[in-house]
Amino acid sequence: MEALFYYYNNELFDGQLGDCLLNLSRKNGASGYLSPNRWTDAGNTRRIHEISINPDTWDIEDEEVHRTIVHEMCHMCQQDHGEPSRRFYHNQEWGERMISVGLLPSSTGKPGGKTTGQHMSDYTIEPGAFKTAFDKISLNGN
Repeated sequence: MEALFYYYNNELFDGQLGDCLLNLSRKNGASGYLSPNRWTDAGNTRRIHEISINPDTWDIEDEEVHRTIVHEMCHMCQQDHGEPSRRFYHNQEWGERMISVGLLPSSTGKPGGKTTGQHMSDYTIEPGAFKTAFDKISLNGN
């Protein structure tokens, strides 16, 4: 997961995301979630975000796991470079960030769903930046 984080940070976010602790953690109804500023460094001088991926999602297609990581990275980007919305809400700024990296937010996970809301899914925009990056890493056997 860490390698995927760094790969997509470079490919989709121009390397602008800072360090992040990634782990597996179950949360009902969520494929993943961001816990902003969850950790501090040893000197207690810097806050570090945590991205948790639900291990129950590992039996799905690779592209969906990759999308989940990027979805949470969009929350992280908004946390550090935007105006985060209330907890668990997906606002317009987040939705615009998702679209800019090639994922379309959708309340249904399909075309036609709302692009903002409390419980959100997404799907791949084709052609788009995420699809290009995903295809490139998939062709390399990663």
